[in-house]
Amino acid sequence: MLKSINQLKGFVVVGALATSLHVVIATMVEAIFETSPLLANFIGFSSAVMASYLGHTKTTFAIQARHQFHFPRFLFVSLVGLTLSSLITLWGVEKLGFSFAATMLVVGVVVPLFTFFCLKFWALRE
Repeated sequence: MLKSINQLKGFVVVGALATSLHVVIATMVEAIFETSPLLANFIGFSSAVMASYLGHTKTTFAIQARHQFHFPRFLFVSLVGLTLSSLITLWGVEKLGFSFAATMLVVGVVVPLFTFFCLKFWALRE
């Protein structure tokens, strides 16, 4: 139980750092290179995925990562999380009529929990 709590704490820290990296890189790329917002966001997201993968394998779950095995699974979970967040947003705002802010609160709880459990029990399991 203590191990899972420590992993959850590590997950929050690594996630916060990766999210910060995503935002900073996306903002810098858009400002410096005058790219489209979507391209800048994609570059920021890609950087965050790499940082998140390294952080979670080295600290959160502390595994001896076999990158050819673990990284494709990690990437799959990341992309499913992105899709889930988009679907919750679409469904919450468009179908149920919730405010965007309320929908983002749901996204902010559901997607990280989904991601944590998928990484712990599948993608980054040794």
